[in-house]
Amino acid sequence: MRRVIFLLTICLLATSSAWADGGRVALVVGVGAYRNVPALRNPPRDARVISAKLKSLGFDTELVLDPDRGRFESAIRALGERARSADVALFYYAGHALEAGGQNFLLPTSTDLRTARDLPFEAIGLDLIPAQLEGRARTVLLFLDSCRDNPFALRLASDGRGIAPRGLAMPSTGTTGTLVVFATAPGRTAQDGGGENSPFTTALLRHIDDPGLEIRQILSRVRSEVRTETGGAQVPWESSSLEGDFYFRPGSVAPPPVAAVAPTPAAAVPARVTPAPVVAAPMAPASVIPV
Repeated sequence: MRRVIFLLTICLLATSSAWADGGRVALVVGVGAYRNVPALRNPPRDARVISAKLKSLGFDTELVLDPDRGRFESAIRALGERARSADVALFYYAGHALEAGGQNFLLPTSTDLRTARDLPFEAIGLDLIPAQLEGRARTVLLFLDSCRDNPFALRLASDGRGIAPRGLAMPSTGTTGTLVVFATAPGRTAQDGGGENSPFTTALLRHIDDPGLEIRQILSRVRSEVRTETGGAQVPWESSSLEGDFYFRPGSVAPPPVAAVAPTPAAAVPARVTPAPVVAAPMAPASVIPV
């Protein structure tokens, strides 16, 4: 028995090592402590639990909480360097974001916008992340739980430069092998949530390590749960140029239970009739002919 347990332990360690050695790297960012707009409660908590989950799935994960612009940029550049030897590079962001002129921007804690001209200096262009990873990791996964209301909408309303009041634009996935996941549809608002985590992150955590599910199957389940949880107000979307399958946790999906079927009774076999023994009739005595 001890030998069996030892061998199972070795197999599990080998599997975990294979995931890590296969080059899974991740950057997880949560921004909530904004200096110039009201703070968000859930993004740092969302980032912590996602970071822990990714580590359990074999990702070499860096967690960055409430970064200013300089710290945010440094973390993205470091992800690009780590992705040089990676099969998979993943970026997860929770916090404020906005869209201007068809371009999406992520907002660090230090963001202070007066006009749209401030965006390149104050915010992080989303395009910067896939650009850092292009040609490095074979598979790039971007998760954006970031479509809260634009906190600078009132300041920028009179700018006239195409600042969207809410939501993000659907970006191009760029080169082959990229998947971009949004917590809600383009131009719509994602909820921060009244629980410990946002509706999107809660659903993602529930299914991300389901064994044997390909990533697009996971996202289908996440989409269904978020739509139900928010009464249809929030429906996650994705944009994909993946060509192959990707599994967070390889394995087999348990087959659905099969209803028990009563065995079909065997055809009735007629009873074997043993023929009655044939008894020879007694022979009549021979006639005696007098001589």
